[in-house]
Amino acid sequence: MHRGFVFDNLQPVKQSTPDHFAKLDAELILLAAESTGLRSTGRFQQLNSMENRVYAVEIEDAAQARGVGQIILKFYRPERWTPAMLVSEHALLRLLSEENIETPKLIPIQNADFIHPEAGSLRSKLRGEVSSSFPQTATLGKIDGFCFAVWQKVMGRVPLELEEKDLLGIGRTVARMHNLFERNIDPQQFVRARFSLDMYVHTPLQNLNQWNRVPRQFQSPLFDLIERIGRGLEWLPHADKYIPVHGDLHRLNLVQTTEGGQFWFVDFDDCQLGFAMQDLWPLASTCGINVPEHILLAEDLHPAQYALRLLCEGYREFRALPQDWEIFVEPLRTLKMIHYLGWIAGRWSDPFFRQTFAFFDDVDYWEKTYFDLNDQFEVLLRQGCLE
Repeated sequence: MHRGFVFDNLQPVKQSTPDHFAKLDAELILLAAESTGLRSTGRFQQLNSMENRVYAVEIEDAAQARGVGQIILKFYRPERWTPAMLVSEHALLRLLSEENIETPKLIPIQNADFIHPEAGSLRSKLRGEVSSSFPQTATLGKIDGFCFAVWQKVMGRVPLELEEKDLLGIGRTVARMHNLFERNIDPQQFVRARFSLDMYVHTPLQNLNQWNRVPRQFQSPLFDLIERIGRGLEWLPHADKYIPVHGDLHRLNLVQTTEGGQFWFVDFDDCQLGFAMQDLWPLASTCGINVPEHILLAEDLHPAQYALRLLCEGYREFRALPQDWEIFVEPLRTLKMIHYLGWIAGRWSDPFFRQTFAFFDDVDYWEKTYFDLNDQFEVLLRQGCLE
């Protein structure tokens, strides 16, 4: 079994140029929205998104009478994912809709002039028996070099805090989602990034080197530390089986449409072939829950540990987790920290990133980053996570 930094042929394609969204004007936005057969009022609002450009587009009264007041239009960042990767994402979303696992529904592209040539390959991503009613309509559009997709807008709120019953229920839903993906997605045709040390260590280091702005006093010790972590975690890519996962399931990607109702999962833009724990620990780290006093006194658990225990308890009602699932948490957290650094460095040519992450150029930020990562390295050592 080979270990080490290996380039994966399912990695995203090359990064975009800084002006890739410059030609995205109102006319293109409205043409893409109306390719669904819905007529817009001409009014739209840009929504928060770092990688892509996302808009809420208002629909005329005739459509509003059918309960469609706005639609959500996403233009994917050019050159980030291939069309085959985007169709693979849509296959996951269609499966969820058919199995009543709540996620916003894709709206088909009706105008043939705007259907992406690869949009019809969705069925090829699936295996096993699929209902004859499974939708085959095209959901990936193309306009003036941009790939786009359109969703029904879901009205709801992002939860500020989650209760025990919420976490148990979300754990069950994540398990159902993973079972569905494993059963119905063909891993040979599902073209998405695959969890690897190349993705989480080697490529971020490469981006940081090319960015070449890490303060001199921290560059060498930081890079050496990242390389040591990578070598110590060479066991991780072989530690569990790969399944399609959401890939970025934190609190902000949950929406609750009614008080006390089911949680919807949104934003599958980072879906990949990875580990089950990748869809559990980030949510536990961001959910905000109070640990009951009797548990706090008995075990001294901090909120994230308690939340993860509840998520895993709910998950195991529908799907098995490795007996040593705790051993995955800190390695995955550490790799996420490294990936974040490489992600910003790799997008620095984009003015939107430079404005949003202005702190990334500060010496104080890199001092804190180095010591935070070094602390995390010590955690990995204490827990026996490093080879």
